[in-house]
Amino acid sequence: MSEPICCATQAEFDAALAAGGDADIELTGDATFNASAAPASRTLRCYGSSQPSVEAYGSSQPSVVAYGSSQPRVVAYGSSQPSVVASGSSQPRVEAYGSSQLSLAQLHNAKLAVQAGPDVAIQASGAVEVTGGRVVVEAHRPDTPARWCEHYGVVVTDGVALLFKAVEDDWRGQDKRGTLTYRPGATPEEPKWDGGKAECGRGLHFSPRPTMALRFCTNAAHFVACPVALTDIAVHPDGEYPEKCKAKRVCAPTFEVDIDGELVGASA
Repeated sequence: MSEPICCATQAEFDAALAAGGDADIELTGDATFNASAAPASRTLRCYGSSQPSVEAYGSSQPSVVAYGSSQPRVVAYGSSQPSVVASGSSQPRVEAYGSSQLSLAQLHNAKLAVQAGPDVAIQASGAVEVTGGRVVVEAHRPDTPARWCEHYGVVVTDGVALLFKAVEDDWRGQDKRGTLTYRPGATPEEPKWDGGKAECGRGLHFSPRPTMALRFCTNAAHFVACPVALTDIAVHPDGEYPEKCKAKRVCAPTFEVDIDGELVGASA
């Protein structure tokens, strides 16, 4: 798993992009970053109380994710297509002009506000505050396991979804609940399953992608693929973490993958 690259200046940011690789880039401080050369595959993260400005020109497609109490400012021009996700208690601000296209998602208790020109197309999910522009799609949150899997591109075969978990060195989740382990070959099951009523607790929690699972185990040492029957999955579209699902059990042995979902180690 690649560690995020911290950048406090444009020079450091340019060097990180020039070095290639797929590691996320953490923008620190309150500097202004021209992200027009950043590929969509490199996520730009903002943590803590940072307040960076991210500028997107031309046909660029930067992906910006705000965590903690960060307050990034994202400015889009031309035909750029930035993606902005607000989580935690962050408060990103987005300004968009020209024929740019925005993909926006508000999660948890975050606030995401947008000021857009008349020709800006906006796809929004969650309670996004939009002024101006044209909201072409008000993305909805899927409310069934099958629709949730479809929404996030989860592979489903014969009623079994392939979900992912980020775990620590001992193959347990960050919450260290009980004796449950996700070591390759394991088939963990929640002994106190609540039928999926509550969003958190009394169930196993999974993500659609290893990269998304990292959010729930920030010091992950391994990623595990977990086959889970659709009939054992519960989703909470209006919950604090709609991008996470909850399940009673893993229905077939787990196996180790890398952050891209490819087999590693003995699993390969």
